[in-house]
Amino acid sequence: MAKLYPLRNKLARLYRFLTIFVLIGTVACTGTPSVRPLPELPPKLGEKSAPLRETRPVKEFTIAWTGELRGEVEPCGCPTVPYGGLARRERLLEQLRRDDLPVFVLDAGSMLVKGQNSRDQLRRPERARFLLQSMHALGLDAWAPSPVDLQPGGVEFLEGSGALSANWTDTSGTPLLPASRILERGGVRLGVLGLSEAGNQPVRDAIATLKAEMEGKEVDAWVLLSNVLPPQRRLVAEGVPGLGAVLSVRGDSTDAPVLGSGAPILEVPDRGRYVSVLRVVSGATPGPWDIEEEGDWARYATTRRLSLDAQGANKADFERRLREQQALLHSQIPGRAVAVPYTVALGSELDGETTLRSAIDDFKEQAQVAAARAAKKEAPERPYQTAAGCMQCHQDRFAAWTFDPHAKAWDALLVREAEGNPECLPCHSTGYGEPGGFGEATFANTSRYKAVQCEACHGAMGAHPEDGKAHPPPSEGQCISCHDAANSPSFDISVYLRRISCTMVSHKDQQGGGGGAGQTPPR
Repeated sequence: MAKLYPLRNKLARLYRFLTIFVLIGTVACTGTPSVRPLPELPPKLGEKSAPLRETRPVKEFTIAWTGELRGEVEPCGCPTVPYGGLARRERLLEQLRRDDLPVFVLDAGSMLVKGQNSRDQLRRPERARFLLQSMHALGLDAWAPSPVDLQPGGVEFLEGSGALSANWTDTSGTPLLPASRILERGGVRLGVLGLSEAGNQPVRDAIATLKAEMEGKEVDAWVLLSNVLPPQRRLVAEGVPGLGAVLSVRGDSTDAPVLGSGAPILEVPDRGRYVSVLRVVSGATPGPWDIEEEGDWARYATTRRLSLDAQGANKADFERRLREQQALLHSQIPGRAVAVPYTVALGSELDGETTLRSAIDDFKEQAQVAAARAAKKEAPERPYQTAAGCMQCHQDRFAAWTFDPHAKAWDALLVREAEGNPECLPCHSTGYGEPGGFGEATFANTSRYKAVQCEACHGAMGAHPEDGKAHPPPSEGQCISCHDAANSPSFDISVYLRRISCTMVSHKDQQGGGGGAGQTPPR
């Protein structure tokens, strides 16, 4: 047996040698490769360039734009990081204007009203007027109102505000608002068009209006501010030659730039929590912009941004790099126009002194006075009883509610020291600004009305049960007044209702398993 081991080892080595030899021979002698070459990758979207156009002197400018501000004066931040606010927007625009490029400030609409189902219905015209005044103080050049912007006072309310709409007409077809506006700043002429959802004129017909507005006007570029539906945006982007870009409110979610045969379509996040910025370099007659989100153009935009805050030797280095990048890219721009988009979150790093701060504080103080005055009005047929009144008969449901997130809604204000902020109170308390409800934020009122109680969902209960009227079930409209797309993006009423503690007890009632006074609350 001992003699077999050397023989076995020799055979094993011979086998390995033959295997390697065969493999090498196969690779070296085979005329046709056994593996097909990989196909070439398609070009990135950002690298898709529009056809070259007639060359013009190079112009550079910046567009700062927003959409769907929805009446937000200060950030709410439920449940996300509290971005947004007019004061932070002012600070950002100040930063952008420190560059030597002209800055144009635009908005795509849905600016003035918190929402059709918002619980903050107090002083709607006053809020809209304050927002318009504040936005103009920040340098708003033009905007495209949406139908919700008509609620505070109709078209007359919007006249002279920079509102543009090519498809809002009267019964005779006469435009109710200007369709376009030419902005001139720092040697740049920017043409701005507006298109509104649910206009009197169909979008297909509005395309002819837009073309007529553009004809014969000498500009460096055209943009369209739009809040129409996505298919209609596409019609306009492809049907209106000469557009640089369509700047639109978002759809169901904020999508990446849509690039096609016409002008690119860009969307902005809602609630004014972000500002979308476009760095534009044009060396051609008006036409579709190439959207570049990476590469040399994006690096150039970043260098411009970082150089604003650089100091000393670092500042000199940034300026040197900026000149080199600018010279290189300007040599490539003739016949083209390029836009680099990026989005800036209005976070706490933008907090600081602003000229708007005192006006914002005055507006909030006036809102507090209005809420207190409304609460003192004669109570309606069914005044508020608060959770303490409901508890007298519904101890089990009250006990279940105390475990629910609605019962802890006030805690979020305590953390942010916002217990008296009228921008937050409608969704973190019960009956705020309602007749017979929560008015002045005294200790007694706060103790009674804080958190989202029974009547926030079921309505004021008044003389129930003596009046013989049962409480109505919560409606979806009541829920989405606070659980809107921005604050509760995953909201589904059928799912959320099953999670509410007192609803679980109600379901138990229907099956005869409890719910009456004195029952043991669920744990």
